[in-house]
Amino acid sequence: MLEFAGQYEFETIVLIQATSPLLQAEDLERGMAIYDEPDTDSVLSAVSQKRFCWGVSEDGYAQAENYDIFHRPRRQDFAGYFVENGAFYITSRERLLKTKNRLSGNIRICEMPEETFYELDEPSDWVMIEQLMKLREGGLL
Repeated sequence: MLEFAGQYEFETIVLIQATSPLLQAEDLERGMAIYDEPDTDSVLSAVSQKRFCWGVSEDGYAQAENYDIFHRPRRQDFAGYFVENGAFYITSRERLLKTKNRLSGNIRICEMPEETFYELDEPSDWVMIEQLMKLREGGLL
């Protein structure tokens, strides 16, 4: 992106990643509409997740990262969080060159459907994505 931005004049760059084949034109249209909102400098695609995350401390003990274990909500009542799904990123050429980063300034999220969480990074991902694409073709997603 930086090499391209250094060689060509343009206003806005949209990075679409090949590892996210569940991306649809409507997603990009929504992303561009969000990017066009006032005071928006960058947009990333993400999926809402309602999972309880755990980490391991330096001394090897597990610790909840996004909820209080003594007040664990039901998943359906949990606000959750957003996870980048890597489908696309939108920013200006100016910001990209200035920060050397695909995201900067006032960043907004374009929420995509839950099934777009999956990316083609591992061989096992092909099986899941192939099935999701079949369901989408059949109108079941």
